[in-house]
Amino acid sequence: MWHHGYHSRTTYGSGFYRELAPDWLDFAALIQSHQSPRHHSHQFRYLELGSGMGFGLCQLAAAYPEGQFVGVDFNPSHIAQSQTLAERLGLANITFVDGDFIDLANSITSCAAPPIQANSFHYVAAHGIYTWVVDQVRDALLQLASRALRAGGIFYCSYNCYPGWLGRSVFQKLLQQEQRRSDPTADKACFQTTIRTCHHLLGTAESPSPLGASLPFLRNELDHLDLRNLNYLNGEYSNVGWAPVYSADLHSHCAEHRLTFLSSASLPDCFAELLASSLKQLVLQEKNPTLRQLLIDLATNKSFRRDVFVKGANTLSQAQTANQLGQIGFLPFQQKSPSEERAEQDPPSAYVFMTSFGQVIGDPGVYAPIAKQLANAQGCTMAQLQNSAGASAEELPIITSLFLDAGRITFDRSELGMAAIPVAQHANQCVLELIQMGRDHSTLILPLAGTSVEISLVEVLILQAHIQGLEGHMLASCVNLGLEALGAKLVDEDHSPIAKMKDVLEKITAAADDFLNHRLPMMRRLGALPDEWF
Repeated sequence: MWHHGYHSRTTYGSGFYRELAPDWLDFAALIQSHQSPRHHSHQFRYLELGSGMGFGLCQLAAAYPEGQFVGVDFNPSHIAQSQTLAERLGLANITFVDGDFIDLANSITSCAAPPIQANSFHYVAAHGIYTWVVDQVRDALLQLASRALRAGGIFYCSYNCYPGWLGRSVFQKLLQQEQRRSDPTADKACFQTTIRTCHHLLGTAESPSPLGASLPFLRNELDHLDLRNLNYLNGEYSNVGWAPVYSADLHSHCAEHRLTFLSSASLPDCFAELLASSLKQLVLQEKNPTLRQLLIDLATNKSFRRDVFVKGANTLSQAQTANQLGQIGFLPFQQKSPSEERAEQDPPSAYVFMTSFGQVIGDPGVYAPIAKQLANAQGCTMAQLQNSAGASAEELPIITSLFLDAGRITFDRSELGMAAIPVAQHANQCVLELIQMGRDHSTLILPLAGTSVEISLVEVLILQAHIQGLEGHMLASCVNLGLEALGAKLVDEDHSPIAKMKDVLEKITAAADDFLNHRLPMMRRLGALPDEWF
Protein backbone atom coordinates (compact mmCIF):
# COMPACT_ATOMS: atom_id res chain seq x y z
CA MET A 1 0.00 0.00 0.00
CA TRP A 2 1.11 3.56 -0.73
CA HIS A 3 0.85 4.57 2.95
CA HIS A 4 3.14 1.75 4.24
CA GLY A 5 0.83 1.24 7.21
CA TYR A 6 0.87 4.89 8.31
CA HIS A 7 -2.52 6.25 9.39
CA SER A 8 -3.62 8.32 6.38
CA ARG A 9 -7.40 8.36 6.69
CA THR A 10 -7.31 11.72 8.50
CA THR A 11 -4.93 14.67 8.23
CA TYR A 12 -2.53 15.76 10.95
CA GLY A 13 -2.86 18.97 12.94
CA SER A 14 -1.09 22.27 12.33
CA GLY A 15 1.70 23.13 14.71
CA PHE A 16 4.95 25.07 15.11
CA TYR A 17 7.92 23.66 17.05
CA ARG A 18 10.57 26.16 18.10
CA GLU A 19 13.34 23.54 18.20
CA LEU A 20 13.19 23.22 14.39
CA ALA A 21 14.23 26.86 13.84
CA PRO A 22 17.72 27.28 12.29
CA ASP A 23 18.92 29.65 15.03
CA TRP A 24 17.85 27.18 17.72
CA LEU A 25 19.59 24.27 15.97
CA ASP A 26 22.74 26.34 15.47
CA PHE A 27 22.87 27.17 19.18
CA ALA A 28 22.38 23.51 20.14
CA ALA A 29 25.28 22.64 17.84
CA LEU A 30 27.52 25.51 18.93
CA ILE A 31 27.39 24.65 22.63
CA GLN A 32 28.94 21.34 21.51
CA SER A 33 31.58 23.29 19.49
CA HIS A 34 30.13 22.47 16.06
CA GLN A 35 30.31 25.14 13.38
CA SER A 36 26.99 26.36 11.99
CA PRO A 37 26.43 24.95 8.48
CA ARG A 38 25.55 28.47 7.25
CA HIS A 39 28.52 30.27 8.83
CA HIS A 40 29.86 31.41 5.46
CA SER A 41 26.58 32.90 4.21
CA HIS A 42 23.20 33.98 5.51
CA GLN A 43 21.54 31.99 2.73
CA PHE A 44 20.70 28.36 3.39
CA ARG A 45 18.49 25.44 2.34
CA TYR A 46 16.18 23.60 4.73
CA LEU A 47 14.38 20.29 4.14
CA GLU A 48 11.59 18.92 6.33
CA LEU A 49 10.79 15.23 5.90
CA GLY A 50 7.19 14.63 6.90
CA SER A 51 6.04 18.25 6.74
CA GLY A 52 2.40 17.41 7.48
CA MET A 53 0.00 20.29 6.89
CA GLY A 54 2.96 22.61 6.23
CA PHE A 55 2.03 25.27 8.78
CA GLY A 56 5.22 25.07 10.84
CA LEU A 57 7.46 25.13 7.77
CA CYS A 58 5.55 28.10 6.35
CA GLN A 59 6.13 29.96 9.60
CA LEU A 60 9.87 29.27 9.36
CA ALA A 61 9.92 30.39 5.72
CA ALA A 62 8.29 33.70 6.67
CA ALA A 63 10.65 34.21 9.63
CA TYR A 64 13.76 33.36 7.55
CA PRO A 65 13.21 34.82 4.05
CA GLU A 66 16.94 34.39 3.34
CA GLY A 67 16.42 30.60 3.40
CA GLN A 68 14.91 28.21 0.86
CA PHE A 69 12.53 25.66 2.39
CA VAL A 70 11.32 22.34 1.03
CA GLY A 71 8.67 20.16 2.66
CA VAL A 72 8.13 16.51 1.73
CA ASP A 73 5.09 14.45 2.65
CA PHE A 74 3.54 11.29 1.21
CA ASN A 75 -0.07 12.32 1.98
CA PRO A 76 -1.47 14.27 -1.00
CA SER A 77 -4.05 15.94 1.26
CA HIS A 78 -1.20 17.36 3.35
CA ILE A 79 0.61 18.64 0.27
CA ALA A 80 -2.50 20.17 -1.29
CA GLN A 81 -3.30 22.11 1.86
CA SER A 82 0.35 23.08 2.39
CA GLN A 83 0.60 24.54 -1.11
CA THR A 84 -2.65 26.45 -0.64
CA LEU A 85 -1.38 27.87 2.66
CA ALA A 86 1.98 28.95 1.21
CA GLU A 87 0.19 30.74 -1.63
CA ARG A 88 -2.23 32.41 0.80
CA LEU A 89 0.69 33.65 2.94
CA GLY A 90 2.52 34.96 -0.12
CA LEU A 91 5.68 32.93 0.46
CA ALA A 92 8.11 32.71 -2.47
CA ASN A 93 10.84 30.73 -0.69
CA ILE A 94 9.04 27.45 -0.01
CA THR A 95 8.18 24.36 -2.05
CA PHE A 96 6.19 21.28 -1.12
CA VAL A 97 6.86 17.88 -2.67
CA ASP A 98 4.35 15.01 -2.81
CA GLY A 99 6.78 12.13 -2.37
CA ASP A 100 7.52 8.81 -0.74
CA PHE A 101 10.73 8.56 1.31
CA ILE A 102 11.60 5.21 -0.22
CA ASP A 103 11.27 6.46 -3.80
CA LEU A 104 13.09 9.71 -3.06
CA ALA A 105 15.95 7.98 -1.22
CA ASN A 106 16.51 5.70 -4.19
CA SER A 107 16.41 8.49 -6.76
CA ILE A 108 18.26 11.40 -5.18
CA THR A 109 21.61 12.26 -6.78
CA SER A 110 23.80 15.33 -7.01
CA CYS A 111 22.43 15.81 -10.52
CA ALA A 112 18.77 15.37 -9.53
CA ALA A 113 16.43 18.12 -10.51
CA PRO A 114 15.56 20.64 -7.78
CA PRO A 115 14.13 20.86 -5.19
CA ILE A 116 15.53 17.55 -3.83
CA GLN A 117 19.21 17.52 -4.67
CA ALA A 118 21.97 15.57 -2.96
CA ASN A 119 24.48 17.33 -0.69
CA SER A 120 22.62 20.63 -0.95
CA PHE A 121 20.77 21.17 2.34
CA HIS A 122 22.17 22.86 5.42
CA TYR A 123 19.38 21.47 7.62
CA VAL A 124 17.14 18.41 7.43
CA ALA A 125 14.39 17.93 10.02
CA ALA A 126 12.12 14.98 10.79
CA HIS A 127 9.78 15.85 13.65
CA GLY A 128 7.78 12.93 15.01
CA ILE A 129 8.34 10.56 12.08
CA TYR A 130 10.93 7.89 12.92
CA THR A 131 9.02 5.94 15.56
CA TRP A 132 5.70 6.08 13.72
CA VAL A 133 6.72 4.34 10.48
CA VAL A 134 7.71 0.81 9.45
CA ASP A 135 11.37 -0.28 9.33
CA GLN A 136 11.71 0.14 5.55
CA VAL A 137 10.51 3.74 5.75
CA ARG A 138 12.75 4.43 8.76
CA ASP A 139 15.77 3.33 6.80
CA ALA A 140 14.72 5.40 3.77
CA LEU A 141 14.19 8.44 6.02
CA LEU A 142 17.77 8.33 7.31
CA GLN A 143 19.16 7.49 3.87
CA LEU A 144 17.36 10.47 2.36
CA ALA A 145 18.42 12.80 5.18
CA SER A 146 22.06 11.80 4.82
CA ARG A 147 22.10 12.11 1.04
CA ALA A 148 20.33 15.47 1.08
CA LEU A 149 22.62 17.05 3.70
CA ARG A 150 25.81 18.82 2.77
CA ALA A 151 28.94 17.97 4.77
CA GLY A 152 28.72 19.57 8.20
CA GLY A 153 24.94 19.88 7.90
CA ILE A 154 22.51 19.35 10.79
CA PHE A 155 19.85 16.64 11.02
CA TYR A 156 17.10 17.07 13.61
CA CYS A 157 15.15 13.95 14.60
CA SER A 158 12.54 13.81 17.35
CA TYR A 159 11.00 10.54 18.46
CA ASN A 160 9.29 8.55 21.19
CA CYS A 161 11.79 6.65 23.30
CA TYR A 162 12.07 4.10 26.05
CA PRO A 163 11.89 3.68 28.97
CA GLY A 164 9.24 6.42 29.25
CA TRP A 165 6.93 4.82 26.67
CA LEU A 166 6.94 1.34 28.17
CA GLY A 167 3.59 1.86 29.86
CA ARG A 168 1.84 3.38 26.87
CA SER A 169 3.07 0.53 24.67
CA VAL A 170 0.50 -1.61 26.53
CA PHE A 171 -2.24 0.86 25.62
CA GLN A 172 -1.11 1.08 21.99
CA LYS A 173 -1.04 -2.68 21.52
CA LEU A 174 -4.58 -3.06 22.88
CA LEU A 175 -5.77 -0.12 20.76
CA GLN A 176 -4.27 -1.69 17.64
CA GLN A 177 -6.19 -4.91 18.23
CA GLU A 178 -9.41 -3.04 19.01
CA GLN A 179 -9.10 -1.04 15.78
CA ARG A 180 -8.59 -4.20 13.72
CA ARG A 181 -11.94 -5.63 14.78
CA SER A 182 -13.92 -2.37 14.74
CA ASP A 183 -15.46 -0.03 12.20
CA PRO A 184 -12.47 1.96 10.85
CA THR A 185 -14.43 5.19 11.26
CA ALA A 186 -15.25 4.52 14.94
CA ASP A 187 -12.09 6.21 16.18
CA LYS A 188 -13.45 7.67 19.40
CA ALA A 189 -15.20 4.44 20.40
CA CYS A 190 -11.97 2.46 19.92
CA PHE A 191 -10.03 4.83 22.15
CA GLN A 192 -12.75 4.86 24.80
CA THR A 193 -13.00 1.06 24.86
CA THR A 194 -9.23 0.64 25.12
CA ILE A 195 -8.96 3.19 27.92
CA ARG A 196 -11.67 1.40 29.91
CA THR A 197 -10.01 -1.97 29.34
CA CYS A 198 -6.63 -0.65 30.48
CA HIS A 199 -8.09 0.91 33.61
CA HIS A 200 -9.75 -2.41 34.47
CA LEU A 201 -6.49 -4.29 33.93
CA LEU A 202 -4.54 -1.83 36.08
CA GLY A 203 -6.80 -2.20 39.10
CA THR A 204 -7.22 0.74 41.45
CA ALA A 205 -4.67 3.12 42.90
CA GLU A 206 -5.34 1.60 46.34
CA SER A 207 -5.28 -2.00 45.11
CA PRO A 208 -3.31 -2.21 41.85
CA SER A 209 -3.13 -5.37 39.78
CA PRO A 210 0.27 -6.88 38.94
CA LEU A 211 0.19 -4.81 35.74
CA GLY A 212 -0.75 -1.66 37.64
CA ALA A 213 2.03 -2.23 40.16
CA SER A 214 4.61 -2.58 37.40
CA LEU A 215 3.29 0.42 35.40
CA PRO A 216 2.30 2.92 38.11
CA PHE A 217 2.22 5.94 35.78
CA LEU A 218 0.00 4.47 33.06
CA ARG A 219 -3.26 5.29 34.84
CA ASN A 220 -2.42 8.99 34.93
CA GLU A 221 -1.21 8.94 31.32
CA LEU A 222 -4.53 7.46 30.19
CA ASP A 223 -6.44 10.13 32.09
CA HIS A 224 -4.61 12.81 30.13
CA LEU A 225 -5.48 11.48 26.67
CA ASP A 226 -7.55 14.24 25.04
CA LEU A 227 -10.29 12.58 22.99
CA ARG A 228 -11.29 15.95 21.56
CA ASN A 229 -8.27 15.78 19.25
CA LEU A 230 -8.69 12.43 17.51
CA ASN A 231 -6.58 13.44 14.50
CA TYR A 232 -3.59 13.88 16.79
CA LEU A 233 -4.28 10.67 18.70
CA ASN A 234 -4.55 8.67 15.48
CA GLY A 235 -1.29 10.17 14.26
CA GLU A 236 0.30 9.23 17.57
CA TYR A 237 -1.04 5.71 18.14
CA SER A 238 -2.72 4.29 15.02
CA ASN A 239 0.24 3.47 12.77
CA VAL A 240 1.29 -0.08 11.94
CA GLY A 241 4.94 0.89 12.36
CA TRP A 242 4.45 2.49 15.79
CA ALA A 243 7.49 1.52 17.83
CA PRO A 244 9.38 3.71 20.33
CA VAL A 245 13.10 2.99 20.52
CA TYR A 246 15.98 3.28 22.91
CA SER A 247 18.20 6.20 21.92
CA ALA A 248 21.20 3.87 21.61
CA ASP A 249 19.45 1.97 18.81
CA LEU A 250 18.50 5.11 16.91
CA HIS A 251 22.01 6.54 17.26
CA SER A 252 23.47 3.32 15.87
CA HIS A 253 21.01 3.38 12.96
CA CYS A 254 21.92 7.00 12.18
CA ALA A 255 25.62 6.15 12.32
CA GLU A 256 25.05 3.57 9.56
CA HIS A 257 24.01 6.51 7.39
CA ARG A 258 26.96 8.78 8.35
CA LEU A 259 24.89 10.81 10.81
CA THR A 260 26.63 11.33 14.16
CA PHE A 261 24.82 12.29 17.35
CA LEU A 262 25.95 15.72 18.53
CA SER A 263 23.49 17.37 20.88
CA SER A 264 19.91 17.80 22.01
CA ALA A 265 17.51 20.46 20.84
CA SER A 266 15.98 20.24 24.33
CA LEU A 267 18.72 22.55 25.53
CA PRO A 268 18.94 21.66 29.26
CA ASP A 269 19.41 18.01 28.22
CA CYS A 270 22.81 19.02 26.80
CA PHE A 271 24.18 19.48 30.31
CA ALA A 272 24.43 16.34 32.42
CA GLU A 273 25.72 18.64 35.18
CA LEU A 274 22.06 19.55 35.82
CA LEU A 275 21.16 16.00 36.85
CA ALA A 276 20.39 15.23 40.48
CA SER A 277 23.58 14.74 42.47
CA SER A 278 22.73 11.07 43.06
CA LEU A 279 22.83 10.44 39.28
CA LYS A 280 25.32 13.01 38.02
CA GLN A 281 28.54 11.19 38.88
CA LEU A 282 27.44 7.94 37.24
CA VAL A 283 26.57 9.73 33.99
CA LEU A 284 29.53 12.10 33.84
CA GLN A 285 32.10 9.37 34.37
CA GLU A 286 30.79 7.49 31.32
CA LYS A 287 32.88 8.59 28.31
CA ASN A 288 31.06 6.61 25.63
CA PRO A 289 28.54 9.14 24.20
CA THR A 290 25.94 6.56 23.21
CA LEU A 291 25.98 4.86 26.58
CA ARG A 292 25.95 8.21 28.36
CA GLN A 293 22.75 9.20 26.57
CA LEU A 294 21.17 5.86 27.40
CA LEU A 295 22.07 6.31 31.07
CA ILE A 296 20.44 9.74 31.02
CA ASP A 297 17.26 8.29 29.48
CA LEU A 298 17.08 5.52 32.05
CA ALA A 299 17.83 7.85 34.95
CA THR A 300 15.10 10.31 33.94
CA ASN A 301 12.57 7.84 32.47
CA LYS A 302 12.67 9.83 29.24
CA SER A 303 9.81 9.36 26.80
CA PHE A 304 10.63 11.86 24.03
CA ARG A 305 13.89 13.06 22.54
CA ARG A 306 14.82 15.87 20.18
CA ASP A 307 18.22 14.81 18.90
CA VAL A 308 20.65 16.77 16.76
CA PHE A 309 22.98 14.86 14.42
CA VAL A 310 25.63 16.08 12.01
CA LYS A 311 26.89 14.72 8.72
CA GLY A 312 30.56 15.12 9.44
CA ALA A 313 32.02 16.96 12.41
CA ASN A 314 33.11 20.54 11.82
CA THR A 315 34.63 21.11 15.23
CA LEU A 316 35.64 24.51 16.56
CA SER A 317 38.45 25.18 18.99
CA GLN A 318 37.62 26.34 22.50
CA ALA A 319 38.56 29.92 21.57
CA GLN A 320 36.47 29.82 18.38
CA THR A 321 33.50 28.45 20.28
CA ALA A 322 33.76 31.16 22.94
CA ASN A 323 34.06 33.85 20.26
CA GLN A 324 31.02 32.68 18.33
CA LEU A 325 28.94 32.21 21.48
CA GLY A 326 29.86 35.74 22.48
CA GLN A 327 28.30 37.12 19.30
CA ILE A 328 24.89 35.53 19.91
CA GLY A 329 22.26 38.07 20.87
CA PHE A 330 19.23 37.58 23.11
CA LEU A 331 15.96 39.45 23.55
CA PRO A 332 13.47 39.18 26.41
CA PHE A 333 10.53 37.01 25.36
CA GLN A 334 7.94 36.75 28.10
CA GLN A 335 6.32 39.97 29.24
CA LYS A 336 6.15 39.53 33.01
CA SER A 337 2.80 39.64 34.77
CA PRO A 338 2.56 41.49 38.09
CA SER A 339 2.70 38.19 40.01
CA GLU A 340 5.90 37.22 38.20
CA GLU A 341 7.46 40.60 38.92
CA ARG A 342 6.64 40.16 42.62
CA ALA A 343 8.17 36.68 42.55
CA GLU A 344 11.47 38.09 41.33
CA GLN A 345 11.73 40.09 44.52
CA ASP A 346 12.37 36.72 46.16
CA PRO A 347 15.31 35.41 44.09
CA PRO A 348 15.21 31.75 45.19
CA SER A 349 11.70 31.34 43.70
CA ALA A 350 12.51 33.39 40.60
CA TYR A 351 15.17 31.05 39.24
CA VAL A 352 13.43 27.70 39.26
CA PHE A 353 13.40 25.82 35.95
CA MET A 354 11.45 22.68 35.12
CA THR A 355 13.44 20.34 32.89
CA SER A 356 13.33 16.68 31.90
CA PHE A 357 16.02 16.22 34.57
CA GLY A 358 13.66 17.57 37.20
CA GLN A 359 13.64 20.92 38.94
CA VAL A 360 16.75 23.07 38.54
CA ILE A 361 17.25 25.91 41.02
CA GLY A 362 19.67 28.66 40.06
CA ASP A 363 21.95 30.37 42.57
CA PRO A 364 20.50 33.92 42.97
CA GLY A 365 23.98 35.35 43.32
CA VAL A 366 24.80 34.14 39.81
CA TYR A 367 21.41 34.23 38.11
CA ALA A 368 20.06 37.60 39.34
CA PRO A 369 22.55 39.87 37.49
CA ILE A 370 22.21 37.74 34.33
CA ALA A 371 18.40 37.86 34.51
CA LYS A 372 18.53 41.63 34.90
CA GLN A 373 20.70 42.01 31.82
CA LEU A 374 18.53 39.61 29.80
CA ALA A 375 15.42 41.64 30.70
CA ASN A 376 16.79 44.65 28.81
CA ALA A 377 14.32 45.34 25.99
CA GLN A 378 17.22 46.41 23.75
CA GLY A 379 18.73 42.95 24.05
CA CYS A 380 22.26 41.85 24.88
CA THR A 381 24.92 39.48 23.62
CA MET A 382 26.56 36.58 25.39
CA ALA A 383 29.77 38.62 25.49
CA GLN A 384 27.96 41.48 27.24
CA LEU A 385 26.58 39.01 29.75
CA GLN A 386 30.07 37.76 30.41
CA ASN A 387 31.44 41.27 30.91
CA SER A 388 28.65 42.54 33.16
CA ALA A 389 27.67 39.47 35.14
CA GLY A 390 31.08 37.95 35.68
CA ALA A 391 29.80 34.40 35.36
CA SER A 392 32.29 31.85 34.12
CA ALA A 393 32.31 30.92 30.45
CA GLU A 394 31.22 27.41 31.41
CA GLU A 395 28.14 28.62 33.29
CA LEU A 396 26.68 31.04 30.74
CA PRO A 397 25.72 28.47 28.08
CA ILE A 398 23.92 26.48 30.77
CA ILE A 399 22.13 29.51 32.20
CA THR A 400 21.07 30.92 28.84
CA SER A 401 19.91 27.46 27.77
CA LEU A 402 17.67 27.30 30.84
CA PHE A 403 16.23 30.74 30.11
CA LEU A 404 15.67 29.83 26.44
CA ASP A 405 14.01 26.53 27.30
CA ALA A 406 11.74 28.25 29.83
CA GLY A 407 10.66 30.77 27.19
CA ARG A 408 11.97 33.76 29.11
CA ILE A 409 14.33 34.89 26.35
CA THR A 410 14.71 34.33 22.62
CA PHE A 411 17.37 34.89 19.99
CA ASP A 412 17.98 38.35 18.52
CA ARG A 413 17.96 38.19 14.70
CA SER A 414 18.87 41.93 14.47
CA GLU A 415 19.24 43.05 10.80
CA LEU A 416 18.04 39.73 9.38
CA GLY A 417 14.98 39.98 11.61
CA MET A 418 14.27 43.51 10.44
CA ALA A 419 14.42 42.33 6.83
CA ALA A 420 11.88 39.60 7.62
CA ILE A 421 9.26 41.96 9.09
CA PRO A 422 7.27 42.72 5.89
CA VAL A 423 6.94 39.05 4.92
CA ALA A 424 6.17 37.93 8.48
CA GLN A 425 3.58 40.62 9.14
CA HIS A 426 1.74 39.86 5.90
CA ALA A 427 1.76 36.16 6.76
CA ASN A 428 0.52 36.90 10.28
CA GLN A 429 -2.39 38.94 9.00
CA CYS A 430 -3.38 36.01 6.78
CA VAL A 431 -3.06 33.57 9.69
CA LEU A 432 -5.29 35.77 11.86
CA GLU A 433 -7.91 35.74 9.11
CA LEU A 434 -7.68 31.96 8.77
CA ILE A 435 -8.08 31.46 12.53
CA GLN A 436 -11.23 33.59 12.45
CA MET A 437 -12.50 31.34 9.66
CA GLY A 438 -12.16 28.32 11.94
CA ARG A 439 -8.74 26.93 10.97
CA ASP A 440 -6.72 25.29 13.74
CA HIS A 441 -3.64 27.51 13.37
CA SER A 442 -2.37 28.76 16.72
CA THR A 443 0.90 30.70 16.36
CA LEU A 444 2.13 34.00 14.95
CA ILE A 445 5.62 34.68 13.59
CA LEU A 446 8.04 36.87 15.58
CA PRO A 447 10.47 37.98 12.85
CA LEU A 448 12.94 39.72 15.15
CA ALA A 449 13.29 36.47 17.10
CA GLY A 450 13.12 33.89 14.29
CA THR A 451 10.42 31.93 16.09
CA SER A 452 6.66 31.97 16.70
CA VAL A 453 4.38 32.53 19.66
CA GLU A 454 1.08 30.90 20.56
CA ILE A 455 -2.16 32.80 20.10
CA SER A 456 -5.60 31.42 20.93
CA LEU A 457 -8.89 31.99 19.12
CA VAL A 458 -10.07 34.11 22.05
CA GLU A 459 -6.94 36.27 21.80
CA VAL A 460 -7.40 36.67 18.05
CA LEU A 461 -10.96 37.91 18.63
CA ILE A 462 -9.72 40.20 21.43
CA LEU A 463 -7.13 41.66 19.07
CA GLN A 464 -9.76 42.23 16.37
CA ALA A 465 -12.06 43.99 18.83
CA HIS A 466 -9.14 46.06 20.16
CA ILE A 467 -8.23 47.21 16.64
CA GLN A 468 -11.85 48.33 16.22
CA GLY A 469 -11.45 50.48 19.34
CA LEU A 470 -13.67 48.43 21.64
CA GLU A 471 -13.02 48.21 25.37
CA GLY A 472 -14.42 46.64 28.53
CA HIS A 473 -17.90 45.14 28.31
CA MET A 474 -18.26 45.96 24.60
CA LEU A 475 -15.01 44.16 23.79
CA ALA A 476 -16.03 41.08 25.81
CA SER A 477 -19.47 40.97 24.18
CA CYS A 478 -17.95 41.27 20.71
CA VAL A 479 -15.53 38.41 21.43
CA ASN A 480 -18.37 36.24 22.72
CA LEU A 481 -20.37 36.85 19.54
CA GLY A 482 -17.33 35.84 17.52
CA LEU A 483 -17.03 32.60 19.47
CA GLU A 484 -20.70 31.82 18.99
CA ALA A 485 -20.43 32.42 15.24
CA LEU A 486 -17.69 29.78 15.07
CA GLY A 487 -19.56 27.34 17.31
CA ALA A 488 -16.83 27.64 19.96
CA LYS A 489 -17.39 27.78 23.71
CA LEU A 490 -15.27 28.88 26.63
CA VAL A 491 -14.51 26.08 29.06
CA ASP A 492 -13.46 25.91 32.69
CA GLU A 493 -10.49 24.05 34.19
CA ASP A 494 -12.34 20.73 33.74
CA HIS A 495 -12.98 21.48 30.04
CA SER A 496 -16.69 21.87 30.76
CA PRO A 497 -18.49 24.66 28.86
CA ILE A 498 -19.13 27.77 30.95
CA ALA A 499 -22.89 28.18 31.04
CA LYS A 500 -23.55 31.57 32.66
CA MET A 501 -23.08 34.61 30.41
CA LYS A 502 -21.76 36.62 33.37
CA ASP A 503 -18.98 34.09 33.90
CA VAL A 504 -18.20 33.99 30.16
CA LEU A 505 -17.81 37.76 29.96
CA GLU A 506 -15.70 37.85 33.13
CA LYS A 507 -13.34 35.22 31.72
CA ILE A 508 -13.02 37.10 28.41
CA THR A 509 -12.36 40.36 30.27
CA ALA A 510 -9.59 38.74 32.32
CA ALA A 511 -8.09 37.21 29.17
CA ALA A 512 -8.23 40.59 27.44
CA ASP A 513 -6.44 42.29 30.33
CA ASP A 514 -3.60 39.76 30.23
CA PHE A 515 -3.33 39.77 26.43
CA LEU A 516 -3.50 43.54 25.87
CA ASN A 517 -1.17 44.45 28.75
CA HIS A 518 1.42 41.66 28.52
CA ARG A 519 1.37 39.46 25.43
CA LEU A 520 0.39 42.00 22.76
CA PRO A 521 3.22 44.43 23.67
CA MET A 522 5.68 41.54 23.35
CA MET A 523 4.29 40.60 19.93
CA ARG A 524 4.61 44.20 18.79
CA ARG A 525 8.13 44.54 20.19
CA LEU A 526 9.26 41.42 18.28
CA GLY A 527 7.76 42.58 14.99
CA ALA A 528 4.70 40.33 14.68
CA LEU A 529 2.14 43.05 13.98
CA PRO A 530 2.17 46.35 12.06
CA ASP A 531 2.51 49.58 14.03
CA GLU A 532 -0.64 51.07 12.49
CA TRP A 533 -2.67 48.57 14.52
CA PHE A 534 -1.66 50.35 17.73
